Amino acid sequence: MRKWWGRLLLAVIFWAISYGFISLAIDSGSLIEYAATLIFLAYGVKFAIRAIYPDQKRSDLGKR
Repeated sequence: MRKWWGRLLLAVIFWAISYGFISLAIDSGSLIEYAATLIFLAYGVKFAIRAIYPDQKRSDLGKR
């Protein structure tokens, strides 16, 4: 995925999966589903940041 829209699409997909897991976790109270929610949410944020700042390395994001 080298295009910005592909990374943004992946971010939306991961956010949708995390929404599904959080709905299941609220209903069942399972800690595994809460953990899966956090993992998919983190990947969604990661891909959204990569879509916004495509040419920067991880170490360059904190520098101004």
